[in-house]
Amino acid sequence: PDELLFVGNRKASKGIESLLRAFATVRAEHPSLRLRLIGGIADEAEEQRGHELTAELDLASAVRFEPAADRAGVAAAMARATLFVHPSPRETFGVVAAEALAAGLPVAAAPSSGVAEILGETGAFGELAASGEPAAVADAIARALARRAAFDPTALRRRAADFSPRAVAER
Repeated sequence: PDELLFVGNRKASKGIESLLRAFATVRAEHPSLRLRLIGGIADEAEEQRGHELTAELDLASAVRFEPAADRAGVAAAMARATLFVHPSPRETFGVVAAEALAAGLPVAAAPSSGVAEILGETGAFGELAASGEPAAVADAIARALARRAAFDPTALRRRAADFSPRAVAER
């Protein structure tokens, strides 16, 4: 409960700074909220900046930076989380967002072509931010958290099936 999850390489282009700033905003209203970031480190200096920003925002007790996990580890993390967060402003496809839906986990995301297509426009599968800016990402997270009980895990899983390799190839 109350755990946001990010899975992916932790690098600037993935929107990590925006996510941390958005998390600080949302956590002000939801003090029990935690953020778990699982993934590889692209650059030690960038990773250090992420840790420094976490401390600067007074989030050290609420944010966990974890190394990359195997498929079973990611699946377990998705099964435990409340909401998947995808702050990257640029994604070709956004496979990890489809994987979150396949786990029955709603998604709050910055708009990027692949992830926007996966989430669609109805809001049934999560919330799409107006931009990749921290305030917009925070707003999408807050909206998704406010409706978290309304997300249907079965419908989320069905949506993920629309983006299986076979379904995409057939389209």
